[in-house]
Amino acid sequence: MIHRDSVTLSGERQTETEEARRGYHRRERRRGRFVRTVSLPFVVDPNKVEADLVNGVLTLDLPRAEEDKPKRIHVKASKEAGHG
Repeated sequence: MIHRDSVTLSGERQTETEEARRGYHRRERRRGRFVRTVSLPFVVDPNKVEADLVNGVLTLDLPRAEEDKPKRIHVKASKEAGHG
């Protein structure tokens, strides 16, 4: 779930076979439901979010919302008499 400047991930880890467990050095939990919320340094555009899960690795593409992007202001310089 995306809400402005945070993303919440939830899921459930199933019990694994002994063979699958041998490849781990450390895991947060073996099985059961989990929920994690991560704060982001910018507001996300929820309509452009993409997620891929490949070989157990979740990759998120969280593009910054247009209204949160820095704006460039063009300044016109003019020569005024009396300066210099």
